[in-house]
Amino acid sequence: MLKQLGLTDKAIADPFLRTVGYTIVGSLFGGISYNIRVLFYFYLIKKKYDRRWFGKYISAPWESAAMSLIVLALVRGGAALFGGTTGATAVLPTPTDNFGAFSMGALVGFGMRDVVHWVQRMVETTFGVPEKDKTTIKE
Repeated sequence: MLKQLGLTDKAIADPFLRTVGYTIVGSLFGGISYNIRVLFYFYLIKKKYDRRWFGKYISAPWESAAMSLIVLALVRGGAALFGGTTGATAVLPTPTDNFGAFSMGALVGFGMRDVVHWVQRMVETTFGVPEKDKTTIKE
């Protein structure tokens, strides 16, 4: 199936691309799982389903995929920055690395709201954003 997507054998065997792939697939599963949970909660339990949120149910897994790549870069870059290993020296990722990438992506997808707040705090800490200049989105 991967070859039908235009991926070559070399790309499929690349450890970095494989990690990215597992991360994206995990985040899609996590985002879809969260959206199913929220949809049933508001539709069946609260009886307050609003059709205006339909676009969010479609776009959220893809937003999760993008955010999971940002988190992957932050986690792996942070590990390398502080002298840790990122696993990039291995010829192929081990099944443990693959499950780790998948699970990290799934966590990002399922906890997208919390991850956005975590990244926001990281930006504020890293770049020292003064309180008066912070941008907030009211929910």
